[in-house]
Amino acid sequence: TIYEELPEIAVFGRVNAGKSAMLQHLFSATSPRKNGHFSIAQRPGKTKGIQVYCLNRRFTVADMPGYGRPGPTEDAMAVHQKWTGQWKHVIQDYLNTTSWLRAAIYVHDISKEVREEDRETIRMFRKQGIPMLLVFTKDDKDRTQLLKLRRSLGR
Repeated sequence: TIYEELPEIAVFGRVNAGKSAMLQHLFSATSPRKNGHFSIAQRPGKTKGIQVYCLNRRFTVADMPGYGRPGPTEDAMAVHQKWTGQWKHVIQDYLNTTSWLRAAIYVHDISKEVREEDRETIRMFRKQGIPMLLVFTKDDKDRTQLLKLRRSLGR
């Protein structure tokens, strides 16, 4: 298909990190909401599977589902098990089968600590030689975290 001939950019990060909101902002001139692109759910964790959008017939953007986030009945161990049992394989399969992937954007909520799942995901992209841009969102919450997060993520 045409999508396999166009360069692709993957956007990934934890649940509720602001991936879809960032994409809406970046591509606001293309009216993403009107075109049904990068929808933001009322409740976090609603993006299911990898959603790929073609923009201006020049490149594609893969909006990946978020991973992690302990809920009221999920502790950190349960989140890690879900990561290793489900999302890690989805991301690895995507990396192994998407030869037209040219770059990745890692989105991180600045108010959240970096966890092993974050580091492992970044390592997966780096191992494939994919250039990566770190984007910190929700920086209005806690600006003192920025330097600490950058160090923790190896930047």
